[in-house]
Amino acid sequence: ISLIEYNLFGNEKTVHRFSYKELSEAKNYINSSIDSMKRYLSDPTGNEAIITDFPRTEDEWKCNSCNFKKICFDLP
Repeated sequence: ISLIEYNLFGNEKTVHRFSYKELSEAKNYINSSIDSMKRYLSDPTGNEAIITDFPRTEDEWKCNSCNFKKICFDLP
């Protein structure tokens, strides 16, 4: 299996080759990760979580790259 990556900015092409075993391992990793994340949801079918189940960090530097910064700062 080949994946071709095109970098339009640098006008470069890179070919990545994967075996069926590597593809299967990647799929298993992704599915395992999804299952792990769903365990944190209060309603997995509705994809809903309880915000208080996720405490804020005391390390403010982590906020710089956090995707939930807006939600977190809007909380009391």
